[in-house]
Amino acid sequence: MATGFSHQSCRISEELVGVRAFLSFVQEDLNLVNLFRGQAKGDISGLDFADYSVKEPFDSRNAEYIGRGITEQIKLAQLTICLCGPTTYESDWVNWELKKSIELGKPIMGVYLYGDSRIKCYPAPLKGCPMVQWNTQDIMNAMNGLLLGANDYATTPDRNTLFVQRVEEIAAREASAWYNRHATITPNPHSSGGT
Repeated sequence: MATGFSHQSCRISEELVGVRAFLSFVQEDLNLVNLFRGQAKGDISGLDFADYSVKEPFDSRNAEYIGRGITEQIKLAQLTICLCGPTTYESDWVNWELKKSIELGKPIMGVYLYGDSRIKCYPAPLKGCPMVQWNTQDIMNAMNGLLLGANDYATTPDRNTLFVQRVEEIAAREASAWYNRHATITPNPHSSGGT
C-alpha cells in the first residue's frame, strides 16, 4: 500500500515556535489530507507545508532509498502525526514511519480523519499515544502536551496518562494567564472604605 507524507512548520503557542511535524498517511486519504492541511493553515498562523509523497509499494526495489529519504525528514521533525483513515492501519509504510519515529525518539500522535464509525483500527505503533479527533484545538493541545513532555514520552510506558496530565497542566496555566489578564478588582459597594 502506498503512503505519502509531509512536514509542517507552525506557531503552536508562545512557548513553541517553529515546530516541525512529520505527517504520515495513506495515499488513498490524500484528498482529506489536503483538506486537513488547508484547514490547519487557515486556523494556525505561520503554518507551512512541504510534501514528499511516496507512491511506491513497501517491498519495491526503491524501498531502501525511499526509507532513507523518509528517515531524514523524520529526523528534522520534533514529532510525528499520523492522519488515520479506515485503512491506515494496513499500510506497511505508515507502520514503518511510526516505528522509525519512535526509534528516533520522536513523540507520535494520531488524528482521526473521520468522526464517524469508519475507522475501526489504527496503526499498532500508536497504541498508548494520544489519538484526537480532527479539531484544531484538540490537535494543538495534543502537540503541546507531546512537545512539552517529549523527554517523558520516551521513557514512560503509559503515555496516555502523561498526555492527560500535560494537557491539564497547560489548560490550568492558560486559564490562570487569561484570568490574570482579564480580572479586575472591584471594590465592595457596601463597604465604606474603612475598617
